[in-house]
Amino acid sequence: MTALAALLLRRPDVLLLDEPTNNLDVGARRRLYEAVRDWPGVMLIVSHDRELLALVEQVADLSGGSVRLYGGNLAAYEALLAAEQGASSS
Repeated sequence: MTALAALLLRRPDVLLLDEPTNNLDVGARRRLYEAVRDWPGVMLIVSHDRELLALVEQVADLSGGSVRLYGGNLAAYEALLAAEQGASSS
């Protein structure tokens, strides 16, 4: 958490976070979520934390050797995937 706090205080133009909520207690996670919501710059997050991914503005899906970008948070991404799968099975 100390290293993450130091990064947040430096306010870089671009911040890359790989599984930032791993090994954080509930209070530290809440502080990180608040920092993500308030972040003024670009933040690239790799995470399996669904609550964290609910805060993002865009989702990138890396699969099949390509990257697809989706506007919106995790819920919007999942809804779009469900719609695409429904359309392809019709």
